[in-house]
Amino acid sequence: MTPKEKAKEMFNKYYQTIDIYNFENVKQCALIAADEMISVLADLNGIYNITPALTYWQEVKQEIEKI
Repeated sequence: MTPKEKAKEMFNKYYQTIDIYNFENVKQCALIAADEMISVLADLNGIYNITPALTYWQEVKQEIEKI
């Protein structure tokens, strides 16, 4: 799945589950989730070489920001 496809998938999941259908709130929730993934992966990257996964999630976050 491309970062753009993943960004859309995350956005749509939040859009379908949040009671308040506010575009910016949904976008912020998706960004928070992406930030959490980036944070965890950044911590693990010092132990394991997971740079590709970290790069992927950074690209997902950029795509969410474009929505």
